[in-house]
Amino acid sequence: MTVYACWWIASDGHVGWWSILAVTFTLLLGMVIGAQRHFTSLITAPLGLWLVAALPVYITSLWHRPFLAGVVHGFFDVTFGAVAVSLSLAFLLCLIAIPVRLLVPARSRPAVEIFGPNDIRP
Repeated sequence: MTVYACWWIASDGHVGWWSILAVTFTLLLGMVIGAQRHFTSLITAPLGLWLVAALPVYITSLWHRPFLAGVVHGFFDVTFGAVAVSLSLAFLLCLIAIPVRLLVPARSRPAVEIFGPNDIRP
């Protein structure tokens, strides 16, 4: 998604098949999150995306525009773009992860096992 965000800014929104590839990877990530029942990733994945993507997006904006326009556009791309992309990414992940979780059966073992002082680990 970071590569996609930088490509989007560098090409002024004309990315073609990169959009399809980015959405496909997002949907696959949603399937993995739903199947493994890691629903905290629905919140942390979009935030982590922009922690990783903020600096490359800002540099790309500076690279492809004059200095002052690059500073202003880079600021808006990083701040408001982060909100828009994070919300849309979270929506796509929820759209896929929730139905996958309903279809995939739960694990037979509990995720956390508590052992007492006299218990033997398998």
